Amino acid sequence: MGKPVVGIDAQGLKSLQRDLKRADADSLKLFRAAMKKGGEIIAADARSRISGTSQRIADSIRVMANNKGVQVKAGGAKAPHAAPFENMGKSGNFRHPVFGNREVWVSQEAHPYLLPALDGKLDQVIDTVLEYLDNLTGEAGFH
Repeated sequence: MGKPVVGIDAQGLKSLQRDLKRADADSLKLFRAAMKKGGEIIAADARSRISGTSQRIADSIRVMANNKGVQVKAGGAKAPHAAPFENMGKSGNFRHPVFGNREVWVSQEAHPYLLPALDGKLDQVIDTVLEYLDNLTGEAGFH
C-alpha cells in the first residue's frame, strides 16, 4: 500500500486552469498559498481524528500544493501503518501479519481519518481559499 492521499484537483475548473497558465509567478505563488491554506483545514481535522489512535500518523500528515491543486498526505518511514489505518476511507477491519511474520495474521480495526476529514469540509475549504485569495489580492469578490 502506498501513502494515503486526499486531494482537491483544480484541473476540473477549466477557466481557472487557463488563467493560471497565463498567470505571473507572483499570482501562482498566491494561488498555491491559498490552496495550501485550504488543505490545512483537512489536515487539521485528519490529525485530530487519528491522534488518539496513532500520534505517529498524526505527525506524518502533510499538505502539498502546486498549480493544479492540493494534496493532504500521511505516512512515510515513521508511519508505515498510515495506509492500512485509513483503509481507503472505509470503517471495518484490515488484516496484517504480526511483525511481518506472514505465518501469523491478525485482524485490526481501521480508523479512517483523511477521507472523513474531507467529507463535509469541501465547502469550508473552497470558502477559505477564495477568502484568502481575496485578502491577498485586495480584491473583494475575486471569485
